[in-house]
Amino acid sequence: MLNPKNGDSARALSPTQREIVELSKILSSESRLRILMLLSHEPELNVGELCDRLRQRQPVVSHHLALMRTAGLLKTRRAGKQRFYRLHRQRVCRVLERLLSEFHRDRFSRRQEDGETTKAATPPRQAV
Repeated sequence: MLNPKNGDSARALSPTQREIVELSKILSSESRLRILMLLSHEPELNVGELCDRLRQRQPVVSHHLALMRTAGLLKTRRAGKQRFYRLHRQRVCRVLERLLSEFHRDRFSRRQEDGETTKAATPPRQAV
């Protein structure tokens, strides 16, 4: 569903849809998406390791990490003066599931509005 403030829709965004919009803004940065991908393949990384892999300066990477942490996408662990970052997998998966659910529900609603039956909107079951 689109934002009615832009004249796109008659209905307001649900809390889930607002959450998806906010997280989409965070992930719209190539650097933040690269951080997400790096952390999806590693148990945890510190800022220096991320800087080396991203080939970016520490203040830039720290800024991206702070935004992602505030959004709940990352967890941290301190070891002395270093902070290690890891993906908050449950949160990321939950948001992706909500996103898919929103798309599925919207697709189902449009099919019903177009006069298609529930049967047509549901994929056929495979024989076991």
